[in-house]
This record gives sequence, C-alpha cells and structure tokens, in this order.
Amino acid sequence: MDIVNRSLRLLRKENICQALFTVRGKSAGTDKTKVCAINYPSMRDKWGVVFHYTKDNNHDTVAMTETWLKSDDNRINASGFKLIYFPRQGCRGGIVGLLYKQTIYVSEKIDESAPSLEAFSVYVKTEKTSFRFILTYRIIPGGKGPRRTAFHVDFAKLIDKYVSKAGSLLIAGDLNMHGDNCCPEQRELKDLLESTNLKQ
Repeated sequence: MDIVNRSLRLLRKENICQALFTVRGKSAGTDKTKVCAINYPSMRDKWGVVFHYTKDNNHDTVAMTETWLKSDDNRINASGFKLIYFPRQGCRGGIVGLLYKQTIYVSEKIDESAPSLEAFSVYVKTEKTSFRFILTYRIIPGGKGPRRTAFHVDFAKLIDKYVSKAGSLLIAGDLNMHGDNCCPEQRELKDLLESTNLKQ
C-alpha cells in the first residue's frame, strides 16, 4: 500500500496534463458524472497506479493519452471498470484510451484518427446524463512540415462532425500546445472553438 500511495503522489505531482470535469444532469440536483483526463506516458507499465488513482478518487470515466497499450493488453485487471482503446497499427502501442465504471453505458465506439491526431469517440450514458465524448491526442511528426495547418484541418473536421448534432459534447485529451494566447496554435484553437460555440 505504501508503494501505491507513493506512486499516486508521483502521479498527481508530475501529471501536468491532468484535468477534472463534472458533467451535470439536465436539471438541478440530478446525476453528476466525474470525468478525469490524464497524460501518463507508457501507462501499460504503470497500470496499477492509474487504476488505484481512479478508484481512490471515485472517477466515473478517465480519458487517457500516451497509454502505449497493445492489442494483447486487454488482460489488464480493472475490476468494476471497463477499458476501451484502439491499438495503433505497426507501432509500439496505442495513444488514447478510456477507463469507465461498469455501471456506465458506453456505445457507438468510433475510430476518429487522422494523419495529425489519434482520436476516438463514444456515446456515454448514465441514469440521468448523456453526452458524446471525444478523446484525442495530437501527433507531433518528426522533421519539418506544415504541422499546425494539418492538425487544425483534421481537428476542425472532427469537431464539425459532431457539433451540429443534438446533445452535449465533451472533448478531452492532449493537443501538445502551449496554453497561452501568445501561441499561434492556441489562438487558432480558440478561434475554432468560438466559431463552433464550444468552451475551453
């Protein structure tokens, strides 16, 4: 237990991409879904840490990036939870994954990956809450090239696919960019979100 506690403190200290969300029901006092997004590289080697962190903090769903999970990693023990991900073809492992409680209904699993990003979307439904959940990770290619333009186009297409549909939309992940408005990429992202009436 001491090893687990030390690992959890390390996770909280070093995981600068951690974010917490609460998805509320349609009326006051209704069900709330606790959503956590974490970036913890090579999660397949630290699964016990992530799983205990999820249980100890009573998260309903955890969006994970840089997992490096492989196709044979579905044997990972996650009692009381389910794990979904899309293994990368021809690479050492997958990037995005979703861990969620068995009491939550998750359906419509769609691989949304594009040349500049890895992503998948799911439909999440609890007793009184439902939303489309997109998990995404921006791929930074080696060498020179129009990285920002490619990502902006791919991400805009992904948002456009769902933003006009009925229901709530939640997007989480790691876009590998600075969070200040001085960054051109961040300004482009802000403009995109504002043009589609999404909030960051």
